[in-house]
Amino acid sequence: MIKPIVDLDNNQRKKLKQVQLELLDVFVTFCKEHNLTYYLFGGTLLGAIRHHGYIPWDDDIDVCMPIGDYLKLIKDFDNSSKYYIDNRESNRFYFHHYSKLTKRDTVYIEYSIQKTKWRQGIFLDIFPIYYVPENKNFSYYLFYFKLYILNRRATPKFLIPPGAVVKKKRTSKIADVISWILLWWCPRSLAAKWRDSFLHKHTIKKTSVVSVGLNLGRRRPVKLFEGRSSVQFEGRLLDAPKLAEENLIACFGIDYMTPPKKENQIPHHYVVEFKA
Repeated sequence: MIKPIVDLDNNQRKKLKQVQLELLDVFVTFCKEHNLTYYLFGGTLLGAIRHHGYIPWDDDIDVCMPIGDYLKLIKDFDNSSKYYIDNRESNRFYFHHYSKLTKRDTVYIEYSIQKTKWRQGIFLDIFPIYYVPENKNFSYYLFYFKLYILNRRATPKFLIPPGAVVKKKRTSKIADVISWILLWWCPRSLAAKWRDSFLHKHTIKKTSVVSVGLNLGRRRPVKLFEGRSSVQFEGRLLDAPKLAEENLIACFGIDYMTPPKKENQIPHHYVVEFKA
């Protein structure tokens, strides 16, 4: 049975952000204690620059880390506490290529993946910064082909929220078909394991081009993540890329300081069960 979307009230949204900020504080403290590099990223970085905190209609926090520091975080974080790193290595039902720092005894089940067996809690998204091939030669296309096909098989079919319109590119449809033909016999958990093993093995060698997470269509020069700056976020002084403006242009375009139209100012997570 598919659960309906729950419209969180103002008090619940306030509690959600309190837990997310609590997770952010835990993450930043751990990184400082273990000399790990991190950056605010995506909508969180945009919120820090444009609003000095959350984008008013945003509902999550995103950070990213160089792949080497990311792997150290996964290895050294104490998952026995009330906070734990949720990823495929710690949870066989987890399918994302990145990790989530999650608070135990919370519930945050998203509509699109409610049918998975993975128990979801309130989280902080942690994306690795991968080094990826520079030159568009045969090995470049083979690299992306392997990742794309494995990731398609590892990812379950998402439920589309009522009223939402999702347009799939032709290349995505072709990738789905090829992935099914080649890997129909492969369990999703095994495909996720192979994908992550391939990523961690082949993307730690330094090149001049990086990708934040498995966002293969948006490669960035590595110089965008060289050096750090400090930004304000909800009363905290946190780390951002030194070239924060260039990062935001890469993510949102040159007019990133202009808010979207009112009808587009909506959260991008749809929740069916919530407990803070």
